[in-house]
Amino acid sequence: MIGLGIKEPAVQDTIATFKDLFAAANNSRYFVHIHPDSQPEDLKSWLREEGLTAHRCWITFIHGGNLPPASGSDLEVRQIGSEYGEDFGNIVATGFDFKAPTVPALAALTDRLKWNIFMGFVDGQPAATGALFVDKGVGWCDFGATSSNFRKRGGQRAMLHAGSKSPRSRL
Repeated sequence: MIGLGIKEPAVQDTIATFKDLFAAANNSRYFVHIHPDSQPEDLKSWLREEGLTAHRCWITFIHGGNLPPASGSDLEVRQIGSEYGEDFGNIVATGFDFKAPTVPALAALTDRLKWNIFMGFVDGQPAATGALFVDKGVGWCDFGATSSNFRKRGGQRAMLHAGSKSPRSRL
């Protein structure tokens, strides 16, 4: 669930309702993204009362319009198409703890309009991923993930840099 408590203060019953919906769909694994500005202040305690616990932090990046400095990464980064779709899907699924059935849906993003998919390579081997969705002059970055064999090489920074330079991604 994304956006809980952003447009208007969340209601405690909403949490139980979405838990019931996921349970009815036999889905015991899901995320609730809580923005620091989410309201009311009791929201986090409500989630804990429902047995939901903090798992990982998510970072929000805001692009100021200027090109960022070079990433300093040794990855060769390029925008990819469907020829690397499965690699993209596998790296993202592993990085985000998604199950294998998500790989084809993620791979399909490489052919979708408005999606700019980037991959970092080390000696020709797929190592890191990033995606930029652009619509009506607004961009959204997602799916920044790095294969465990290639971490600590500036992969995420390289993906953000590549996305900001992409001609299709001008905001």
